[in-house]
Amino acid sequence: MKSSLKIWGLAAVLAVQFAALGWIIARYERVGLGGVECRFACQAYDPYDPFRGRFLRMQVREDCPLVPGFEPDHWKFEAFVQIDPVGGTNGLAKVVECAPQPGADGLWVRMDRLYKSGSMAQVNFPNQFFMNERLAPAAERILRERMTSAVAVYRVTPSGMVLTDIEIDGTPIAELAKKAGANKGSAQ
Repeated sequence: MKSSLKIWGLAAVLAVQFAALGWIIARYERVGLGGVECRFACQAYDPYDPFRGRFLRMQVREDCPLVPGFEPDHWKFEAFVQIDPVGGTNGLAKVVECAPQPGADGLWVRMDRLYKSGSMAQVNFPNQFFMNERLAPAAERILRERMTSAVAVYRVTPSGMVLTDIEIDGTPIAELAKKAGANKGSAQ
């Protein structure tokens, strides 16, 4: 009796863990597949984390005005940000405003890393792009060499924001890294 109770308990714990993992993946995929595409200029650097592997980390920071009457309590705060997907320069997206609640019009997303500076807020977008560990060193080199033309591609819904790609001159970074690896291999 006790051994079957232990087995059922272990099965329940495993089921809860798999359900939580499935929920995280499904949430990411829902935003990534159904969101509005928004592009922001970015600056990138490539750290290495032995526990999480290789990933490209970049910075996308935008300044936006606080709506009149909105005074955050702290210098670091959470709020809703309105994004115009094509309102910036060169077809890039633009952050329009920051408010405690989303407005009725436009694309709004909740952000958890905003920093107050007078009547403006600095918005920090998600900054980790995971990729194949074999391609990450080449991608790092490409980003460092061509950082002025790097663009972070996000998918945005009211429920979240996901970094889906990094592009250099309109070409995905993974594709450029594969070509660089093939060229390096053929040169040897």
